[in-house]
Amino acid sequence: MSEATHPRPLVVEVERWVPAAPSEAFAALADPDLLPRWQAGLRWVRRDTPGPSGPGTRLTAERALPGRAGLTVRYATEVRAWEPPHRVVLSLTPCAPGSTSPLPGVQASGAYRLTAARDGTLVAATAELALRGPLGAALVRRRVAGEVRRALAADLDGLAALAAVGRE
Repeated sequence: MSEATHPRPLVVEVERWVPAAPSEAFAALADPDLLPRWQAGLRWVRRDTPGPSGPGTRLTAERALPGRAGLTVRYATEVRAWEPPHRVVLSLTPCAPGSTSPLPGVQASGAYRLTAARDGTLVAATAELALRGPLGAALVRRRVAGEVRRALAADLDGLAALAAVGRE
């Protein structure tokens, strides 16, 4: 079978040091109201479940696609694991532009791991994508990997900047 039919998941991880204690970094990372302040291109977030955040919490969000003027992707997110202040695991269901229907050929998950380090926190962000069909082609996978890596880096830079403002 070709890679385009059954690709291995594409895994991208980026780490950044954040100038805040793990509990403070986790609070900023896990607060849906703060997400647009540190996630690059995130236009809005809507909480779809009531109560405190934890496993089963669902959100819907819309993000501008990097390098794609005017294109956005809407996605549903569900918290799969919630271990304050150390780890969050998410499943993401991207939807077709302008739609709430799942985007064919894409399955995604994400995770944040926080570890105390040097008067702050080392935050590792991991994205795992299963790309099927034309999206699974090797050339497309390399391009997507680069775009995801840049997006994760920009997000974590934003989280670090938000944490630094909170300390001033």
